[in-house]
Amino acid sequence: MFKSTVKLALSFVLCFVIMVPTAFAQEQKSLVALGDSITFGYNLDTKNNHPSKDAFPELVVEGEKYRVRNLGVPGDTSSDLLTLLKTEKYRQAVRHADVITLNIGSADFLKGASPIIAKIITIPNYQPTLEDVSLMQNITTNLVTKLQQLVFEIRTLTDKPIILYTIYNPFYGKDAQAGALLYGANLAIRSFGADSSIEIADAFTAFIGKQNLLILHEDVHPNLEGQQLLADLAGNAIQEVN
Repeated sequence: MFKSTVKLALSFVLCFVIMVPTAFAQEQKSLVALGDSITFGYNLDTKNNHPSKDAFPELVVEGEKYRVRNLGVPGDTSSDLLTLLKTEKYRQAVRHADVITLNIGSADFLKGASPIIAKIITIPNYQPTLEDVSLMQNITTNLVTKLQQLVFEIRTLTDKPIILYTIYNPFYGKDAQAGALLYGANLAIRSFGADSSIEIADAFTAFIGKQNLLILHEDVHPNLEGQQLLADLAGNAIQEVN
């Protein structure tokens, strides 16, 4: 009788040990982060050979039951991400996501508008010309088209929530120039929020006047405080969705 009781107890304990990790795995959700070097966490680590554990996708899920798949690629434009999103690796990741963060477009402007940026940084109180404004409008139009295509591709794979970031101005003291040139693009990005399954994380507004506190020295990428702010924006957006 005693041996039977011991065997029964051991069987119960064994079943409990097996079931608890299984139950946890079933409850754990997946966050897939799509984007560029900001999502990647560029220059937070010394080698930049893999996405940083201090990048905002990891910080969003601290204390939450999420697995993170950080697919940010340094230097990627919206066109680059659209190409990647048609590969099986990215499609499988998005299919199994419970929430997707999308932070893309900064490289579109940093690359496409580099002559304008150089003038804004080096010439005090530089006022953009009509040619500058026209170039920014062209970049904005292309970005919005690519964002529409990106959302369409994502929606062919899942109907789960998308957290879409606006584009911050990384240059401290240049909100009147560089920030103004991003106004049209961010206005268009915010319009995606009309879709109830898309939440806007307004990095542009959050970074205004605080770039010296949120950006790495002589860089355009967020420091730890900047990444935490991006994570907080996504965390608030996820709560809204839920």
